[in-house]
Amino acid sequence: MKCIPKFISIICLALILSILTTGCGKDNGDTAAIRWELATHNTANTIYWQELTDFADAIRERTDGRLDISVRGGGELPFKGNEFLRVVSDNTIQMAEVPLGYVSGDISASIVPSWPMMAGTAEQLELPLPALSDITNQELSDKNFNVEIMCSYGVPLQVFWGVGEPVNSVSQLKGKNVRVFSAESAEILTAMGANAVSLSASEVVPSIQRRVIDAAVTGVTYADEAKWYDVCDWGYMLPLCGSVSHVIVNNEAMASLPQDIQDIVREEAEKLRQQNVELAKTSIDTSLENLEANGMVINYPTEDDVSYMQNLASSYWEKWAENGGETVQEALTIARETLGY
Repeated sequence: MKCIPKFISIICLALILSILTTGCGKDNGDTAAIRWELATHNTANTIYWQELTDFADAIRERTDGRLDISVRGGGELPFKGNEFLRVVSDNTIQMAEVPLGYVSGDISASIVPSWPMMAGTAEQLELPLPALSDITNQELSDKNFNVEIMCSYGVPLQVFWGVGEPVNSVSQLKGKNVRVFSAESAEILTAMGANAVSLSASEVVPSIQRRVIDAAVTGVTYADEAKWYDVCDWGYMLPLCGSVSHVIVNNEAMASLPQDIQDIVREEAEKLRQQNVELAKTSIDTSLENLEANGMVINYPTEDDVSYMQNLASSYWEKWAENGGETVQEALTIARETLGY
């Protein structure tokens, strides 16, 4: 009978070891899950934030949770859009969607198609990007940025939104404080007689509410999704500039992934590009209808205003290319050839 307690003790010990072993195996599985952060300037629950969230969800599902990417919208991380390239390069975060207007000084080649009045439609904005990809990657390497571009896409062209009396001509923008996000757009606005103010997308609404700015430049779809109709009275559909975004990843973070996960990330990045190209074509009419339904007055520029702006902006293209050096000059040549200038 004395053997029974000893026998029970042995069984209990075996059970405990079994539980611990099983638990350790599970913990190892959890630990093996790679966790990344992906930053975007787009605020949560907007359509572009959702596109990135779907991208992350698809990767999580296809990798059975081995790669878990958390999307951080505008204001969620202590970095602004103009810092995304740096913080991905040093692996503070692993991925980011980088609007090129924020980093035009660092990635100068692929921003050329989005210069003021260069492209008249989102489709035109897309045309030069494939031909510029090699130049852009070389530029990043030459400047020692430790990143890879996963995909690039244009978004609907950037137009004007503001408060007060509706604007229906270029001349009415003179003297207004207008938010922009690229140095080139700021220079053109200054030449028009407006006051350019550099702000991230998440800063626009509070800045309008406090009347720090009178107007802001962004795409139709984003203005709708971010509910700018809550603070703006009008939209002026003059396509000041394009906006190209690169989705970038840290080189070491990418290289550390198993090959099958790398392949999945690349496949989903291409799907993300295709979805955003299609979105740029289809979302504008629906968004305009919703903006008007929420009380915004939408005005369109005259041919004379468009011609004036094209002449003004194109007079700066050669200057910007010369200042940017050989890489930007080559990019301008490619963009002009592709767009038929």
